[in-house]
Amino acid sequence: MKTLTTALLLAVTLAGCRPWAWTAEHKLSINAPARVSSKGTFYFTVTALGNDGQQASFAYQWTIQWVGVEGSKHKGKSGVTEKISVKGGVGKALLKIYGYDAHEDWVEIANHAFDVE
Repeated sequence: MKTLTTALLLAVTLAGCRPWAWTAEHKLSINAPARVSSKGTFYFTVTALGNDGQQASFAYQWTIQWVGVEGSKHKGKSGVTEKISVKGGVGKALLKIYGYDAHEDWVEIANHAFDVE
């Protein structure tokens, strides 16, 4: 019974491996505005193509460096529009997308700079 449990656990673990964005497997694009109102909402969508050229589905984490405010990390999923109320002051903000690089390190894999007006 212990062997069966271990085998099932291993199978579930392997089946769930790498649900996150990988730089070696995904070519990311971020659809987001270049400017947002300081009293508005920032919307963005991350999409990707896999090495096979097909649309890829994956999870990622994201954060925004607002002017004067460090944002917290959020989970996102490719193809799903994310939104957040604008924080901080007027100026340049930076959306950062996190996933895994070719060395399996958790790193920033894409970003998008935008102006808060």
